[in-house]
Amino acid sequence: MTRVAFLRHSGKPAGFDVSGHSGYAAAGGDIICAAISTAVMMTECQLNDVLGVGAEVTVREKSARIRVELPKNSTEETYEKCAPALLAFERVMREQAANYTDYILISEE
Repeated sequence: MTRVAFLRHSGKPAGFDVSGHSGYAAAGGDIICAAISTAVMMTECQLNDVLGVGAEVTVREKSARIRVELPKNSTEETYEKCAPALLAFERVMREQAANYTDYILISEE
């Protein structure tokens, strides 16, 4: 099962923590893992490469975990600038979780 936790700083969208393999299919053929990975990469790219906000990215390949989080000292402007990307990621993950309830678990931190 893949666990997706949405991170908040004082109630504002601040990132996400994704861990585990969905188990939907064998590695290389798992459409759920592929969809999640694509959404993660696109959102991280939006935050860091397009918006340049310096979100911290932590990858742990052995445990299949990636965490993307805005700096704790981000300005209100940074949170506002990043909200559309983070909320879109959240919406996509919640939709995927609703469609694949046995493979994706959603939480908030």
